[in-house]
Amino acid sequence: MRAVDEAALRSEGFTVGQWRVEPRRQRIVHGDLEKRLDPRLIDVLIELASAGGEVVTRGQLLDMVWKDTHVSENTLSQAVSRLRRALEDSTSQPRFIETISKSGYRLLVPVGFELRKPGPVPQQAATGSQPGNVEPQSLSVPVRSWLLPWVVVGALALALVALGLGREAPEAPVAVVRPELTLVGNQFGPRISPAGDHVAFAWQAPDSTSSFDIWIQQIGGDSPVRVTNSPDPVRLPAWSPDGQRLAYVEVLQEQRECSLFAVHVVGGPAERLGECAEGQRSLAWSPDGRTLAHDGLSLDGSGVRALFLLEIASGKRTQLTSPPAGIVGDTGPRFSPDGRMLAFEREIGASRDDIAVIAVRGGEPRTLTKDAWGKVRGVDWASDGGSLLFASNRVGQYSLWRVPVAGGEPARVPILDAWVTQPSVSRAGGRLTYRTFRDAVDIWELPLDASGEARGEPVLRMPSTRSERQPTWSPRGDGIAFISDRSGSTELWSGHVDGSDLVRHTDLNGPLPASPAWSPDAKRILFDAAIDGDSDLFVVDRQSRRPQRLTTESSEERNGTFSRDGTQIYFASNRLDGWEVWRMPAIGGTALRVTTGGGFLAQESLDGRDLFYVRQEQPGIWTVPVVGGVPRQVLADLDLADWGSWVLATEGIYYLRRGPTTIGFANFDSTPTQVVFEPSKQMPYLSRDVSLSPDGRSLLFSMIDHSDDEVMTADLIGL
Repeated sequence: MRAVDEAALRSEGFTVGQWRVEPRRQRIVHGDLEKRLDPRLIDVLIELASAGGEVVTRGQLLDMVWKDTHVSENTLSQAVSRLRRALEDSTSQPRFIETISKSGYRLLVPVGFELRKPGPVPQQAATGSQPGNVEPQSLSVPVRSWLLPWVVVGALALALVALGLGREAPEAPVAVVRPELTLVGNQFGPRISPAGDHVAFAWQAPDSTSSFDIWIQQIGGDSPVRVTNSPDPVRLPAWSPDGQRLAYVEVLQEQRECSLFAVHVVGGPAERLGECAEGQRSLAWSPDGRTLAHDGLSLDGSGVRALFLLEIASGKRTQLTSPPAGIVGDTGPRFSPDGRMLAFEREIGASRDDIAVIAVRGGEPRTLTKDAWGKVRGVDWASDGGSLLFASNRVGQYSLWRVPVAGGEPARVPILDAWVTQPSVSRAGGRLTYRTFRDAVDIWELPLDASGEARGEPVLRMPSTRSERQPTWSPRGDGIAFISDRSGSTELWSGHVDGSDLVRHTDLNGPLPASPAWSPDAKRILFDAAIDGDSDLFVVDRQSRRPQRLTTESSEERNGTFSRDGTQIYFASNRLDGWEVWRMPAIGGTALRVTTGGGFLAQESLDGRDLFYVRQEQPGIWTVPVVGGVPRQVLADLDLADWGSWVLATEGIYYLRRGPTTIGFANFDSTPTQVVFEPSKQMPYLSRDVSLSPDGRSLLFSMIDHSDDEVMTADLIGL
């Protein structure tokens, strides 16, 4: 029941706070400030206004605003985000629109029909301002100013959002993003020089007989120049504060030891600075030139990764952080411009990293992105030290985010590139580099004979110029579901195995769907996606684009599979202590924990009597009766990174093996693993990429055709 008449809202207009809403003109007005809005945004605002302060569910908004148009919940989330920006509202401290987690939205200010007299254009709110004076969230964070807009690379030059600091946002500078390194092969650990005029990276040239070396390239230059020439792997370049030297890590193969070196950028003899820490994978040089920061295994023998400081002059090493038990540890340290703080990545588990800062003199770290879902692939300081830039897949593909050091919600930097990782910011010169990485993945079908052995060569399925992965046969064998970015964004698809009758089931446009699984009647497809920050389970009809949410907890729910009778869904959740397998009714409802001691993906046996599952922290596959009992390990050599690439057959398990990569078959009678097929190319990690047809006569699997990575540079003009 509506508390406010919708017809009156549409015909007469109304006010929310200082804004006058004029639906017929599709605009909102305050004083001399006028903002044109998309009709859908006006409709969303009217629906919220007509509820009189009550919660309007996501489903109600989708039904009322989009009616018969098939859109996803992500479309609604984007619409609300755009509406908030127009109203100059804040997600962390909302004054107009409040998000009710996993439910919907409500309007916080009363609706008025008496239109206000024109007033002055609202400026940024001062501290302690009242709800009528709204601080523009997209233009304001504490401390000083660091503006970062972006343009479309190529024919378009589109100035985007300015990320600013201070009481008045200066005019947004224009950024030009361009490819900097497009070399064949992988370019690891790109780091821009302090002056912003060169980029250093590790690379193995195609015509080189040695392993990886350190190279530098002048920004905008033609060819890279080799700095080191070693037969042993060299990596992790870190610039000295004057930009004259590079520190790096070299693994001496014959001596089986790892050392830290420094070399002048024009080449010459290298200076040994000390030994690497055990398990080291990061390196940074302090602004005063006296200290190196790096990670490594904690000295307490816990196996947790910690941060260390190495005094270059004395060679003294000090452990700076002591991460709590139960997490992977700390990595990726970066010194603040004044040298007083370190920013770093705290790896919580397989699907979550936090961004934290700690004083170089010691003390307790302060977490800036606590309880956020998503992995982090690089962090660095903004030039003024007031905010951090980090790469994260918190909403799907890896993208660039900014978080204020003083505290606040991370804001996505609208850089228009895919899979943004390893950001590196120059201390001067207004430049930033980052690495993009793309796997081109294809789906292949391998015929099997009656005994389960390979019969002939695999056949390419679902061919396109984009990537297809995570295939799964329908229970009737009449089609497959898979994940693809062939529409421009990564979505859930299904169709016949020959590529005909394709249906796109999601329209997420950002959040990544994963782990598709069919219901036994082949009418529904289960998948997970992180639409609201943490991952939830969704189900969609075979011919529909309207997924329905099944879980609403503030934890992560992933890797769903149906029971053989279709009445239950097994899934992984970290809602209590660590990841375990849970079970709930297929229509949603109360869930019960199934495993103890860890569980991350489960499949019922073909007869429905036993449950097979993997653990996130221990290699191998376990089984336990569906009715309960003592679990036992049935397979030991499934790698942790391949937790999803296995499938049950009548007499055993097909699974992915590494070193070399093969698809193997392990019989339940404990006979040695049989090699079924050895792919000619690499297969993906960390996903479900093997599926067996219902008749047991063919396997679907994903294989990486090729990988491309580039290092991009952004010139920030006017910074």
